[in-house]
Amino acid sequence: MAEIAYLLTAYLREAAGASFDWRIRNCHVFAADWVLRVTGVDVGSDFRGVCNSPRSAARAIRRAGFADLAGCTAARMRQAGFAEVDPAAVQLGDIGIVMTIGETGRPQQTLAIRARNGWAVLAPKGLLIAKGRAERAWSLNRA
Repeated sequence: MAEIAYLLTAYLREAAGASFDWRIRNCHVFAADWVLRVTGVDVGSDFRGVCNSPRSAARAIRRAGFADLAGCTAARMRQAGFAEVDPAAVQLGDIGIVMTIGETGRPQQTLAIRARNGWAVLAPKGLLIAKGRAERAWSLNRA
């Protein structure tokens, strides 16, 4: 656990210094890069560089055959061997879907990483820690 805490602190510091960019630094890439760093598995390879707006992100998810970000994430994590867990049982560094307010002012699903004090979210306004519970979550311990 100490190693994950150290790695996560370093990762979040890096993320805090990077600008949000729909093409290369969005919530999906933020979470996928974390999974890659910790496990060596790239769960986001087919979504890197394909979005340039919230609308194009939604289109990419639909083109891949999913209704929403949660369904897409569930399939990618399952294919990579990561188990879905009860959101109340997440551990530091796990991945989750949280609801945030999007650029349009409407609630939206956002990929996040479980941090000590909440869910770390990379948003257009920067790195945020969101309080509350995830709708769905995945353990980074391989199933």
